[in-house]
Amino acid sequence: MSSMPEQYERIREMLNYLNKVPKPIVTEDMKEQLQILQNKEKILISYYRDGMVHDMYINILHIEPMTRTIYCTDAFSLNTGFKFYVKINLFREWEGAYMNEPKMKETENSVIEFIESVENEKKKADAYQLLEIFEEVTGYDAKMWGPSIIGFGSYHYKYASGREGDAPLVGFSPRKAKISLYLTYESEEREKLLVKFGKHTKSKACIYVNKLADIDIDVLKDLIKQTVETYQNLYPNE
Repeated sequence: MSSMPEQYERIREMLNYLNKVPKPIVTEDMKEQLQILQNKEKILISYYRDGMVHDMYINILHIEPMTRTIYCTDAFSLNTGFKFYVKINLFREWEGAYMNEPKMKETENSVIEFIESVENEKKKADAYQLLEIFEEVTGYDAKMWGPSIIGFGSYHYKYASGREGDAPLVGFSPRKAKISLYLTYESEEREKLLVKFGKHTKSKACIYVNKLADIDIDVLKDLIKQTVETYQNLYPNE
């Protein structure tokens, strides 16, 4: 019988380390899921980030026991179909993993009441402008998703893991720190548009801006169109 691959030996080392720590931060569920990895070359993981549950297949490169970080390659996202390199930190990104109930659902809450609850007047004004822009570009009425996301349109997803649910095609949220724009996932097309977008920060599934005066509205409209087309192509029959 061949010896266990090096990356799985590292997983075992991590589990042994965690068992020796008096008060491990990693939960029992996390350890149980890590134990499953020892017998699989390519694994399916789920984690909660940017208001959404993400599913992806990964190949493990190695695990850093001290930081509880898994380094992976050839990650294939079931949400978008994109491949990328990923680093999973068990302190944060594993939070909410393996939940059966979708975190984000469309509600009957009033979009206007939510915007009116925004304390910062400039951010409130930006939220109303975004509301007009998103409705104009998408042709969909605004709906509340969860407690704080204003979404437009929707699609139904079902992953190989068995998880399924609904999500908005695009959306935004006027949060206290910054305005979150829920647009298309990290891709070459998105990066080309962001070059002309203006002042922003980003994650894989979200773009953050301080105020609308910092960005090019025409580029924002292009990003919205791209996102709608992306998800409608990914889930054409849903």
